[in-house]
Amino acid sequence: MDGAGRKTRPGALNFLAACDSLPVWQVPVILRSGDTFMAEINKSPAFWRSFPIFEEFSKELIAEVATLAQWRRWPSGTVIFQRGDEGNYMILVTEGRIKLSLITAQGKELSLRHLEPGTLLGEMAVLDGAPRSADATASINTEGYVIGKGEFMALITRNP
Repeated sequence: MDGAGRKTRPGALNFLAACDSLPVWQVPVILRSGDTFMAEINKSPAFWRSFPIFEEFSKELIAEVATLAQWRRWPSGTVIFQRGDEGNYMILVTEGRIKLSLITAQGKELSLRHLEPGTLLGEMAVLDGAPRSADATASINTEGYVIGKGEFMALITRNP
């Protein structure tokens, strides 16, 4: 058991302790899977290429993208962004579900769709500079990678 009372595999605590001394971009992401922990290395080309925007990226470019990505968690009910907000980041959903919705003229919420793991959210706002076109809310506890607009645009400008 770890300090929070969760079951772990033998050696998991040593692994977590070793990660404390690494720079943040070198630390494997720790995901909870049932009662155990597993490590997902965010530099895996297969992971990044599963998102269409990255499928043609070279291994070296994917490594750069992975260093830009920041791991985030949104508890259920968290408003991630609202319609009209500046599109200054995109999200790669890896766990949970995000609801996209609009508020009608009558003040009622209109649910547009739910985004599941493996979905990229917000890339159009990052690429075209338009404001967010809908509200995004974590329907359940959700996790994913966030990539900032400035960093991503600088990367693709350097690597056309």
